[in-house]
Amino acid sequence: MFEIASKAYKDLGNYKDSREQLKETYYQYASFLINNSGGNKKTYEEAFDMLLQIEDYQSYKDVYSKLINVPELLDILWNRSFKVGNEFLIGTFEQDNNTTNGTEPIEWIVIANSNGKALLLSKYVLIGKEFNDDAYYGEAGSEHNSVTWEKSTLYTWLNKEFIKSFTKTEQSILKKSNNGTVFLLSEAELKQYLPNEKDRVCQPTKYAIQRGVNPKDGAWWWLRDVYFRYYYKNGNEISSRYRCYESGLVYGSGEISESSVTIEDYGVRPAVWIDYSNGPIADWLQREKGKIQ
Repeated sequence: MFEIASKAYKDLGNYKDSREQLKETYYQYASFLINNSGGNKKTYEEAFDMLLQIEDYQSYKDVYSKLINVPELLDILWNRSFKVGNEFLIGTFEQDNNTTNGTEPIEWIVIANSNGKALLLSKYVLIGKEFNDDAYYGEAGSEHNSVTWEKSTLYTWLNKEFIKSFTKTEQSILKKSNNGTVFLLSEAELKQYLPNEKDRVCQPTKYAIQRGVNPKDGAWWWLRDVYFRYYYKNGNEISSRYRCYESGLVYGSGEISESSVTIEDYGVRPAVWIDYSNGPIADWLQREKGKIQ
C-alpha cells in the first residue's frame, strides 16, 4: 500500500498538495516502522530512509527524536558508509605527478568491516619503495641484524612520514594495531579479505610510475611477511651458501610471491583500520541529538 501511495503522489509532479501528501506518507510510514520495529536494525534503517525522503525531515521531531536516539543507528550509518567494497576518501598524497597543484585525495577500498571498525586498502599503488634498505646478505654463520616488519625502513616511512598525509582529525579515527597505524597486508589477510586474485590487481598512480613502479599488466606490491632464505653460490656446497631476507609480494596478476627486500621499484599499497567511535559519524549524531533536546 505504501509503494502504491508513494508512486501516485510522485506521478502528480510538483503540485503543492501532492508534495505535502507525499511527505505525510513518508512521515506516517517512518513513524509506523519505529513504533513497530521490535528492535530490528533493518526496520530502523528503513525508517531512516523514509525520513531522508523528506526535505525538512528534521522538523518532524516526534519521529526524528526517537530515531536519532536508537542505539543501533550508529551501526546502521557506519555499516552503510563502510560496506565492504565501498570506496572512501581520507588523507591526501601526491598522485598525478604534478606537485604544482598540491596533493590529491587518497582513494581507499573497504575490504573488511567488523565490530565498529573498517579495514581500508589504498585503491592504487601510491609509491615505489624498497621494503628495507638492507637485505643482510652474508656468509652463513656471520653476524647479522634480522629484518622484521617492525624494524623495516618501509614500516618507519609509513608511520613517520606517510601518516602525515592525514590531518590530525583524520588521524584521530585511525586505529593503531600491533602492525602499526599504517601497515601492509599480510599474506594471511590478503587471502582472507581478497581471496580472488583478480580483486588484488591494481594500477599505480602517475607518481608511483615516476618512482619506478612498472604499470604494465598491473603493479607489483609488497606484503609485510618477511622470510629468511638461503642461496647457494656453487651448486650445493653448504659451506658457500649465502643468505638474505625476502618479503611477500603480489604480482600484477594477483598471484602471491616473494622477493628481496631491497628492490626499490615494487609498489606500496598502505592499509589502515578506522574506528568510528570518536569519528565524524558519531560527532554528527551527537550534534543532531543536541538539536532535538
